[in-house]
Amino acid sequence: MSSIGITHTHQMDGRKVVVANKWAFCYHGHEYCRTCVLDSRAFNDGTPDKVPDADYRKALSIAGSFSICMDKQRSGGNTIKFLASCKDHNTPNCPKCFNWEKLVKANAKKRDSGKVGDPDRLLHLLRVSGVEFPEFEKLITPALEKKLVLTLDYLQHFVLFTDMIPLAPADLPLWTGRDDVHEAVSGETDMMSMALEALLTKRPTDENTVIGQIHKMVFTIADRYTSGADTFILHDTDQQAAIGLRVLGVYNLKVAVPLVSVIFRDVNGPAVAVLRSLLQSNAKRKTVVDVECSLDHQLLIRRLLFRNSARLAPEYWPVQHRTDKDFTLSFLLPLSPLHSLQLGMIAHNAGCIVCGKLQTTRCSACLSERYCSPDCQKEHWKDHKAVCQSVRDGRWMTFHLCDTETWNGEEYYPQSIDMNTTLLNHKRRLDRVLRGEPPKNVHGDKVFLIHVDGGLNGSRVKVHDRTRSIQSSLLEQDDGANFRELLPRPTNDLYVVDSSRTYRWARRTGDWELSICLDRKPTENTMW
Repeated sequence: MSSIGITHTHQMDGRKVVVANKWAFCYHGHEYCRTCVLDSRAFNDGTPDKVPDADYRKALSIAGSFSICMDKQRSGGNTIKFLASCKDHNTPNCPKCFNWEKLVKANAKKRDSGKVGDPDRLLHLLRVSGVEFPEFEKLITPALEKKLVLTLDYLQHFVLFTDMIPLAPADLPLWTGRDDVHEAVSGETDMMSMALEALLTKRPTDENTVIGQIHKMVFTIADRYTSGADTFILHDTDQQAAIGLRVLGVYNLKVAVPLVSVIFRDVNGPAVAVLRSLLQSNAKRKTVVDVECSLDHQLLIRRLLFRNSARLAPEYWPVQHRTDKDFTLSFLLPLSPLHSLQLGMIAHNAGCIVCGKLQTTRCSACLSERYCSPDCQKEHWKDHKAVCQSVRDGRWMTFHLCDTETWNGEEYYPQSIDMNTTLLNHKRRLDRVLRGEPPKNVHGDKVFLIHVDGGLNGSRVKVHDRTRSIQSSLLEQDDGANFRELLPRPTNDLYVVDSSRTYRWARRTGDWELSICLDRKPTENTMW
């Protein structure tokens, strides 16, 4: 069964339904909900016996713009109905905010951007992508959407392709199979080429994750296309929803990463069969390849496709069939799991500690908490006071930064491969080090977090900040007693990762000087 009508109460035992100004929605606030298996459009339109077909009006959603009243009642079949209030006026059945005639007309004109309007679904998509921070639960919907977009960019490693955007796939060489990977790097000996190959073409450790399965799916579609198939339909087992893809070409994108150029259309419920028929009419050999794809996968792929559509060059517009007018041009790339630096970038600025808004400033006294307004800061002061005084009155010591290392009496400049930094930025950093210039001070006089990585008995500790503006070392020979104070001790609760790694508050006090707080534990989420 692809959907359940609101009037089918015998099939909705125990379901939660939200009622706003006489219209019914699922508990998340959607007229059509794949998760709740509910379609209330016909009921809301006064034609409860009608089954919505592929041409039926687009479903409305009030997700994020309503709150549940305490009043609830049970109807036939034990369906639980909740009364909804608008968030703007806190008014039940608000005729201004829940003006259905006006909203339906506006919804019909709205161009689909693929954005997810439900905060619960956004949090779920972040979780299945490997991003799970308790602080995000208080973020408002636009802030969560920004976090998801950043996550999708990292999953596709777009930082490595920024010089190629907007993309014109037809200008790229054709991808003819996975053997291209080894041919593309044959004869290359530089570490960056080898690192790119390892990063962009290896399979995720766990292919059972959503990211692992999408990675595998993209390579499968690319392989099938080179074997003659060009039309695919992604659908769940019960065919509640589907995404139709027609592949226009598969191209090499850096070190033989397949870029799959597609046109796509996504549909729900009864429209799945119509989409299949439409795809089949123009498919090679009249064959549509079925790809089983859960609703979670589809939701993430749909957002990826809409996101990538905006990255195509305006002049890229391949010849399409007349029946493809309702399809959207986009592309797919293999996904790779997030690593700690990327997670740290996503976690950065989790919003106002009180309300979750992203337009924030830090506490001026300790700079360790974020607020969007004086009112929120005042509300949180009782909880924050002890932490604020703790950081402000902590024990700070000064250390000297060093960009060089010594091996067998020879001085050299260590370089690490960071897949979130472009080759140009790697070169800029090396040029700066060779010129003997200090790390750029991007923090001014503000307090910021650093990651400290060193051994229990070593004479060198490596430090970096979240943005990697600092990637330096602290030496025992330079700082003596202070250095021994900084070395991690396993029994100290400051050490988050293991006995040789920790996070500390720091402040730039000179070109080559860094003041570090030794006895105050950061409260921010630290995963980089």
